[in-house]
Amino acid sequence: MESPDPASLDNLNEFVLPDPVGWLPLAPVWKFLISIAIVWLTAWVWIRVIRFLRNAYRRQAIGELAVIEAEADVVKLNELLKRTAMTAYGRDEVASLHGERWVEFLHSASPPTSNRSIAILGDASSQPSMVLSADKRTELFAFARDWICHHSPKATSC
Repeated sequence: MESPDPASLDNLNEFVLPDPVGWLPLAPVWKFLISIAIVWLTAWVWIRVIRFLRNAYRRQAIGELAVIEAEADVVKLNELLKRTAMTAYGRDEVASLHGERWVEFLHSASPPTSNRSIAILGDASSQPSMVLSADKRTELFAFARDWICHHSPKATSC
């Protein structure tokens, strides 16, 4: 029975809420934006995988450099740099380089921040029993690590 008073709580009806709005189907703009994001993400992953595979020789050279550095062998260091350069630049461009031309090539292919003196590498193949001071050896191996990681024929740094 309804009370004659219009302000009475007995006359109150419950609110009927609408159904919640669903996420699907999406508007066409959202479908377009999601597809662009998927394409961009796929391209980014593909580029990173290619870069990773392309720089495998750098990771291998850095591993070998750690062993050579423990032995402090300048001749093996020179051989490692030559193999790395042949992988990056090609045999035709690098194989014939030795002495001063080899050192000039290393400097020209090194990062611009590298200003270390590595003239000793030009003499390493002709004087295998060369003895270096600890400072010179540290500088030479630091240059080699820097050169392996940052030379830039067409790849990126490690």
